[in-house]
Amino acid sequence: MRPFSFEIDFGPSMSASLSASFGPMAKKVASSPAVNHLGTMQDQPDRGSTIDPMLDVDLAKDDPRTPATVLPKPTAFAVSKPDKWPDRLPEHGSIVPHDDTPSANSAAASQLIGDPFQAMEAFQPPSPRTVKSNPLAALDWGGAALPHAISVYFAPAGARLDGYTSEGFNAYEIGQFQAAFNLLEAVCNVTFRITDAPSATLSILLDTNEMGISGYLGYFNPPGTHNQRIGVLNGAAWDREAGQGLEVGGFHFVTITHELLHALGLAHPHDRGGHSEVMVGVEHAHDDFGDYLLNQGVFTTMSYNSGHAAGRYAGGQDIRFGFEVGPMALDIAVLQGKYGANMKTAMGDTLYQLPDWNGPGTYWRSIWDVGGTDTLRHDGAGDAVIDLRPATLRTETGGGGFLSSVQGISGGYTIAAGVIIENALGGAGFDRLMGNAADNHLSGRGGADRIFGGDGADKLFGGDDGDFLVGDEGDDVLFGGVGNDILVGGRGRDWLFGGAGADTFVFGTDDSRVLYGHRDVIGSFEGGIDKIHLRGIDGDPAVQGHQALHFAGANNTLMAGRGQVFTSRIDDTRSLLTVDYDTDGVADLQVVINSAISLTVDDFIL
Repeated sequence: MRPFSFEIDFGPSMSASLSASFGPMAKKVASSPAVNHLGTMQDQPDRGSTIDPMLDVDLAKDDPRTPATVLPKPTAFAVSKPDKWPDRLPEHGSIVPHDDTPSANSAAASQLIGDPFQAMEAFQPPSPRTVKSNPLAALDWGGAALPHAISVYFAPAGARLDGYTSEGFNAYEIGQFQAAFNLLEAVCNVTFRITDAPSATLSILLDTNEMGISGYLGYFNPPGTHNQRIGVLNGAAWDREAGQGLEVGGFHFVTITHELLHALGLAHPHDRGGHSEVMVGVEHAHDDFGDYLLNQGVFTTMSYNSGHAAGRYAGGQDIRFGFEVGPMALDIAVLQGKYGANMKTAMGDTLYQLPDWNGPGTYWRSIWDVGGTDTLRHDGAGDAVIDLRPATLRTETGGGGFLSSVQGISGGYTIAAGVIIENALGGAGFDRLMGNAADNHLSGRGGADRIFGGDGADKLFGGDDGDFLVGDEGDDVLFGGVGNDILVGGRGRDWLFGGAGADTFVFGTDDSRVLYGHRDVIGSFEGGIDKIHLRGIDGDPAVQGHQALHFAGANNTLMAGRGQVFTSRIDDTRSLLTVDYDTDGVADLQVVINSAISLTVDDFIL
């Protein structure tokens, strides 16, 4: 796919430049639905739909979905293996406060359309580096993988492992390990089984008095090291009862998952553990996010910068909530490179709900979903970003995924590489919705929303208030709804419906091209109220500077030598807008208007 870029000029004091780029995306296969509940991620009887653990909503309400399309399966990604083996480092970490300062390099926003693309970039500033290296090389420890069937021994009180004496895990702590096992099983081909045999694949010990308050949270000896496959956790560092940091989404639940990922062969992004390299741009373990801010928990659980540590829009967090849950997008790719992908997870239609409050049960998660027609949804009043693009797995914006979340809320989603989520539903706030390469259904609903279709034949619905809709590539359908909307079809043969309000239909040189048979259709147009925006088209490329197009009136004939706009009647119900912008007397752009109205120069922005 090639990038698509466009510019919209609303005059000297109102300008915006927007661009989007989409990388290759694997598809997925629709199959029988499966229930996907946190803590029990396994095959379940056919329920016809799937509800994500974060939510409690009815799929039948406001459901935009169409029958699922059979698509190829997601792709598991191979991982390169660098060649250095340093000593094991114990784990150390702290909760890092968030920096809510806006990025200094945010693009200047148009007064008319706001800043519709700013939120689409996952809140990550660009890096001065141009390298497109593989961040997975920073996370792969190397060495032999574990067997696919993994037995786990929890050392009882009094047992000694790796120089420590166990105080023994309680039932609640073992239950939280089981929740972490389920999250790992959901993304790759491994299974965990708890056993009383000390000869198990993995042995885990809980110490409450020898590590003490040293600041170390624990460690796991990775493959190829002394006493490999033995882990020691510092029970003095966490509350051993329910309702605190070991809860799913809590800070210490991250510790459990982090250490299990070490056992499975993953390394830190900030050091050269095993065969791994240091992630590009990272020099320090803490508060150093590297190029494109990839060294943080929302992209890899192996980071010491837990949660959305560099987030401008994340809200408060405490020990109980606001952190990553399970492996994140970069971790998932490494795991699948070692163990293969679990192709039975979320096979049916799944609804993923954005959390809209800060408290227990709110966390960050990366979606691994192999089938069905799926939806990311926001029902609250806050401003949300819903970005359906999957992780690119490169050192760039989106390399670890694109964040979907509500402003001020410390929880949300990324989408793992190879996964397609088809649909997005905004809430009552000013939402930003971004599609992917699939045929998306994107609905802003309430609020003044900014919606970008991406590739594919998309359907965009603005809803209430003044919305900004961009179809981008593909044959798209755009519905503005109530309010003064701006509609940009982009490439392809698009249908544009403004709805109630004073709407603006924007066309550029790559839109509605006669050469390609891409004649867009304006489904409804009210003369004297709606506008057709052609100001971004240069009326004479041979003359230096931007030359405005000339409105030649109705039923005219194109004449070479000047960029022209004129209208003609197709029949009793339709008109045709024709533009010659390269001054050769031949139509370059044509738009069908489903109205017999006679347009005047006042209906245009030239």
